[in-house]
Amino acid sequence: MPESESGERAIVFANKNFVGLGQFLAEGSYDSTDLSIGNDAVCSVKVPSGLVVRLYEHWHFQGRHLDVAQDTPDLGGWAREASSAVVYKSADHPPEITKIVLYEGPQMAGAARVVGPFNFPQEETHPQVPLGSALIPDGMVLRVYPDPVFSPVLDFTDYFSDIMDLGPQGVDKYSWKAYKEPG
Repeated sequence: MPESESGERAIVFANKNFVGLGQFLAEGSYDSTDLSIGNDAVCSVKVPSGLVVRLYEHWHFQGRHLDVAQDTPDLGGWAREASSAVVYKSADHPPEITKIVLYEGPQMAGAARVVGPFNFPQEETHPQVPLGSALIPDGMVLRVYPDPVFSPVLDFTDYFSDIMDLGPQGVDKYSWKAYKEPG
């Protein structure tokens, strides 16, 4: 991962008060598999001036998030909640997340796939697994059609935030598309 121009790096710790297992984080993105201290392990964060650590509730930068812009010896309710993180310069805008995570079952159960406007054209809507729940970041939309063949004239439902139970959505019962919210 690249370091900031000043060489400064944040440090995440597995215990409160900056003790225990730690990991240096330079500017960049760290999914759950990149966090060597473990998933749902961060309890305190040291942040040098000029950087921000954005912690995400779920893997692949999904769910709620918390921005940490200063040394924080106790994350309180966020302790042991982060599954991914992004480190960025405080002068920059926070990172834009443009991927949606789809799960086979409700409550994020079963097989998962990551989709977004860049790996599927808007017209491509051919799911291969049942659709039970979805993690939808701010600015993204999951449009679900009640037919396996995409048709712009069909009724549809747009989801703009995480949905934990889409009801029974068998492979032959729906189609979908993921896109950035206009505006």
